[in-house]
Amino acid sequence: MNLAIFLSFKESMEIMRRVGQDNRFIEYYLKPYSKNFEKIYIFSWINETYSFPIKNVFLVPNRRNINPYLYNLFLPFINKIEIRECSVIRLMQLTPIIPAVISKFVYKIPIIATYGFIYGNLFKTQKKKTQSIIWNILERFLVNRPDKYIVTYKNTLNHLLKRGVNKKKINLLPNGVDTKIFKPINNENKKINLLFIGRFETEKNILNLAEALSILENGSNYFITLVGDGSLKKNLIAKLDIGYQIIPSVPHNQLVKYYQKSDIFLLPSLSEGYPKVLIEAMSCGLACVVGKYLGHEQIIKDRENGIVCDFNPENICHKIELLTKDKKLREKISKNARDFVLKNNDIKNILEKEITLIKSLDETS
Repeated sequence: MNLAIFLSFKESMEIMRRVGQDNRFIEYYLKPYSKNFEKIYIFSWINETYSFPIKNVFLVPNRRNINPYLYNLFLPFINKIEIRECSVIRLMQLTPIIPAVISKFVYKIPIIATYGFIYGNLFKTQKKKTQSIIWNILERFLVNRPDKYIVTYKNTLNHLLKRGVNKKKINLLPNGVDTKIFKPINNENKKINLLFIGRFETEKNILNLAEALSILENGSNYFITLVGDGSLKKNLIAKLDIGYQIIPSVPHNQLVKYYQKSDIFLLPSLSEGYPKVLIEAMSCGLACVVGKYLGHEQIIKDRENGIVCDFNPENICHKIELLTKDKKLREKISKNARDFVLKNNDIKNILEKEITLIKSLDETS
């Protein structure tokens, strides 16, 4: 049984490498897949090369550098030799649905897709109205084409049901983390070490976070590490009024040391799916301050395994100070956060279920 993996629209191994996520993709997905499938073909959206540390994984690039919007239509035909070898198409997100549906129609290959975000809402948050309209139209026509879905939380499950997707197609599997690597350690920080990991963009509420940090009582007692990059970087720096360091990107396997050095993790986002960085922080026993985006309640129970904040700077500041002043609360949240991830997000258990789902498609096709 061979597996075709279509990376998310415009995604590539080079982009993943640049932001430090290629290692996560290889360790969490490709290595377990490689033990269960004879060949794995990774379809990229750019003309690139990449050396995989696994013998039966092969990259299929966009060799002719075709515009990605046109490549939606041409990918199934230019790469027909590799696609026809495969038993199942795995979409890491729903965004490459067009070439997947064409491949299914032409070559009779079933599709299993992750639906990780309500994309129309995400584009709205990013103030991309045109993309939001186009996506909603596209979704109405194509959302029923995959044979199975993997959703990470109930909001996306309910959204698919509203779109008319048969409930039997939908499988609820949260994102996972390697709990043996992402684990707590004891540290004695002289200051309260804060941590943010993500894009410096509107949906992450990054500027309100910066303003919240600038009004902290005794701001000199805090230090924040920001791992990421984005269009709001200059605005972010202009607002920061505490000690800080910005690290553009970190290989995923090296992120753990930043979690373990920190006391509080900050994710005041306006919108999220099922955030990998949040469960990694919780796995490391961090007390997390999380924005009340739609779906946060499926991970965070306020004052039990995390702290929920409003989106405004004053409330974000207040919740950080609450954790700073109440050490017992921080310790309780730390323990409960770790316990939650051990129970719900162990990557080994989740990938075993996912691989079983993929294989079931080959049996029924």
